[in-house]
Amino acid sequence: EVGYDINDTLAAGLFKYFVQGNKKNYYSYFIKAGLIKITKKYNTLHLNFVLNYSPQKIGTGEYKFYNLPFDSYGKLKQNINYIGFEFAYGLSMTKNYKIKKTKKTILDNQIKFSLLPIVYKKIKFFHYGVELLKSDPGFGGEATISYSKHLKNNLCFNIGLGFNLQPYSIYYNFEAPENSIFSEYKNLKLSKNYTDYMLVFPLSLQKIITSKNGHLFSLEAGIKFNKVLNSPHLGKICDIYENKTLFDITYYETKKNLYSIFIKAGMIKLIKNNNTLHLNIILNYSPQKIESCDYEFYNLPYESCGVIENRVNYIGIEFAYGLNLF
Repeated sequence: EVGYDINDTLAAGLFKYFVQGNKKNYYSYFIKAGLIKITKKYNTLHLNFVLNYSPQKIGTGEYKFYNLPFDSYGKLKQNINYIGFEFAYGLSMTKNYKIKKTKKTILDNQIKFSLLPIVYKKIKFFHYGVELLKSDPGFGGEATISYSKHLKNNLCFNIGLGFNLQPYSIYYNFEAPENSIFSEYKNLKLSKNYTDYMLVFPLSLQKIITSKNGHLFSLEAGIKFNKVLNSPHLGKICDIYENKTLFDITYYETKKNLYSIFIKAGMIKLIKNNNTLHLNIILNYSPQKIESCDYEFYNLPYESCGVIENRVNYIGIEFAYGLNLF
C-alpha cells in the first residue's frame, strides 16, 4: 500500500490517495476499422480507427479529502481504455504480387462517413393536477463512421461507431397564486437546458433498390447501442425561494447503457470511382429511458406533480459519403 499527501508542505493535509494491487502484466482487447491505400511497388498506407478495452486494472485505490466542512471520498481505478487513430505504412515483401482488377458495382464494401442533424422529441410528462412543467423539442446531431459489407441479393450489413449530442429542456413560468406563500413574487419561473453526450454503436441491414430508370434507393433497419458519457441532470433540480421549496425531484433513476431501434429510407447517388452520396430520413425510438423521475410542486393552493421520462427518440436527416474499398 502506498500513500501520498499532495499538500505535504502544509501543516494540515487536504488530499490523500492510497493505491493497491498495482498490476504490471495485463491484457486488453482491441478492434480496428479503416482504409488501405496501395502505393508504388504494392506498399500500403493505412488509416484505422482503434478502440481498446482492458478488463483488467493497472491499479485500484481510494481517496479522501480532509479538513473540509463536507465529506468527499471515493474509489478510483485505472484501465487501459482508449480510442485512437492509427497511421501505418506497410512494406511489401513480394515483388511479383498483382492485384486483380474487377468491375466495380454499387454494392462494393464501403467505409461511410455520416452527419445527422436531429430533432429530438420533447421530454414526456405524466401530469397529475395542474400542468405547470413543460419541455421543448431539442436540436442536436450525430457523427458516425461505419463499415458496410456487401452480402448478397443487394443486401448490406453495416456496423459503426459514432458520437451523439442530445439536448433537452425543462421549464415552468406562471403567475404566483394570490393566496400562496409566494404571492410576493410576480412570476415563478425556472428554465434548465441540458445536453447528454453518448457513444453510439449502430448495427443494421440495408436493402438497395434500383428503379427502372437507374435511380438507387435504400431501406435500412437496425439496432443502436447507446452509452451515456455524462452524469445525469434532472435529479439535481430543486427550486427554493427564501427557504420555501417550490419545486423538487422526489424520486430519480437513470440508465447509462441502453439500446434503440431505427429505420432509414433515402436515395443514393453514384459518383466518381464508384463512391456514393447518401441522403436518408431516419426515425429512432428507444424503449428504454435515459432518465425517469417523479416531480412535485409545493406550497401551492392546488396539486401539481407527475412523472418525467427522457428517451432517445428523434427524427433526422442523414448526409453520408461512402468510400469504396479496393
